[in-house]
Amino acid sequence: MPAFLINYNRRVKQALELEPKTLFVDYYIPNDEEGEFYRAPANGGHPNCRGSKIMTHAVLTRLFEAKVLARSLRLAENTKDNLLAKECGQLAVDTCHSSGFCWRDPNDGRCKVYRPGDVRRHHFK
Repeated sequence: MPAFLINYNRRVKQALELEPKTLFVDYYIPNDEEGEFYRAPANGGHPNCRGSKIMTHAVLTRLFEAKVLARSLRLAENTKDNLLAKECGQLAVDTCHSSGFCWRDPNDGRCKVYRPGDVRRHHFK
């Protein structure tokens, strides 16, 4: 991430968190070379299921850090390596939860590949 953007986000966070009951959630969604984390071009710029998982984990982590939540998911350290871990069948529980490519199946407790979703539009009746 460019230094100016890191500095800008830091300044926005400082300003926003002066407001009552307001928290700033900072997170990284991998780019196109790192994996599929955005919807198809027809819905460009919107995160897919993988991207939404990353955003959700960032919100949970921030709420836990601020002591708004008493507990949260067991996540690995927030590093790019953990976020991009793809060896789902070999990951520890915390790294499985943290990876944008994996999910833990509650039925058998195994870490499995988290697919990016369907590229077709869904129409609801």
